Amino acid sequence: MLIRRFAVAPLACALLLLFAASPALAQFYSTPTRDVENPARTPVQVTETITLQPNIAGTFNVPFVALPVDTRLVLEYASVLCTGPSAGAPIITSLTVTPFGGSQIQFQLPLRSQGTTASGTAVHVATTPIRLYADPDESNNDTAVSGTVVRRAASGTTSCVFSLSGYTIDL
Repeated sequence: MLIRRFAVAPLACALLLLFAASPALAQFYSTPTRDVENPARTPVQVTETITLQPNIAGTFNVPFVALPVDTRLVLEYASVLCTGPSAGAPIITSLTVTPFGGSQIQFQLPLRSQGTTASGTAVHVATTPIRLYADPDESNNDTAVSGTVVRRAASGTTSCVFSLSGYTIDL
């Protein structure tokens, strides 16, 4: 009986030390989180609206992001929410970016109908993860990204809200 008590005591002491030391060890081995590999990254989130007035059809291009020299924008996510009359629903929404070298690239954001609201307003959305690189376009006031909406003529106003997120890199 005496032997069993002494055999349990060291095990209990070892377990007690292990649990008591765990928080101290966690403090010793944990490190704060930061992006050591990419200290030049700066998060960017842009929301811009393109409003199309009644009885106007065509392509509407609006500059969204102007970049300073020696900066590159990396877009990682884009979404569009368009509302307006069903007859004047947008046909195409896209982003135009100017990568290194100056030739523009157009990236379409395919719209999907979400139906209509109780007041009869049509709702269309597009969401996508992307990886687009944009540099300042010196010939266009350093505009790196612009949004485009194409629609048919309609009697009501159509509004498209573009939301973009990503980060900038210092070059």
